Order: sequence, then structure tokens, then C-alpha cells
Amino acid sequence: MGNKTLLERFTEIANSRKTEIVELQHIYLLKQIENEIVQERFKEVCNKVLAENSFYSDRDCERSRGENKIFKGNRILSSDDQWCMSTEDYDRFLEICRKENFVAGLTYEDGRYTEETNTENQLKDIKEKLIRLSVEILPDDFPNKKLLEEAIEYRGHNSYKTRETLFELVMKLK
Repeated sequence: MGNKTLLERFTEIANSRKTEIVELQHIYLLKQIENEIVQERFKEVCNKVLAENSFYSDRDCERSRGENKIFKGNRILSSDDQWCMSTEDYDRFLEICRKENFVAGLTYEDGRYTEETNTENQLKDIKEKLIRLSVEILPDDFPNKKLLEEAIEYRGHNSYKTRETLFELVMKLK
């Protein structure tokens, strides 16, 4: 490796792990789609609960998408507006949703996600593998490699930005 540039050495290492990188990228993208489907199923259950039970806004609220306002006393019909409920109504709403999620097979009776619906945590795990891989494929003499290794372990705000940048870069590798 004597006369090779840093980029050439990086390319060699990345190519030697190409199968692993591409496989993890595909798994991540598929899990992302699966997660969206699961989240939509949870939203459908929430909306069903709202359609079958009367919950009302306890204050005037601005909708996030610039739609009409929700005024105190308006019936809440969308899960997007559940945050306008009183604490008591919200707790009752969540309890009904917990039961309905179990009936729909989305959670266990105690409210924990099933293996099939725990897609958000699975997505985080795959993302973590990709972030770690992004640093592993750097040549050992890469400037600040040790700092990057430490940064991915730290959970502060600046580390979050570093982790996201590393993730974006590894997702661009082909």
C-alpha cells in the first residue's frame, strides 16, 4: 500500500466490503418502507378509535399543515390532532388504542410492539451498523479516524450531526 493515495486505499477497502455495504443499504431501505406501512397501520387504528369514540379539543389549536384551526370543543377526528385533547381524554384515548392495537395484532397485550411491528428499532439498529461501517472502511491513517470512532459513541448534538453525515455518505456508496 506504500505509494497509494488515501482515496485509493479507501476505495480498495470499500470495494472489499461492497457486498456488505450494499446488502445493509438494501435492508435499510426495505425496512424503511416496512416502517412506513406499520406506522400507517397504527395511524389507522388511532383514527378508528377517534371515529368510534368522542374526544374533544380542550383548547384552540393551530393545525400544522395550515388547515383550519381546531377550536375548543371541536371533536377530534384525526390522529394528527390528538395533541389537542385534555390530559384525561388523551390517557383514555391511549388506553383504547392500546387495546385496539392488540386486537389488530400490532402489539402484545401489555402494549409492547410485536417483532413484526418493532420496525422503528430495527431501522435504528441497521442505521447504527451502517454508521459504524462507514468509519470501519476508512484507512487506519485517515486523519481524525480515531475522533470519528469516538464521535459515533458519544450521543451529543454535534455527534448527532456527525453520525447523520456518516450515514448519508455510506448510503451513497455503490
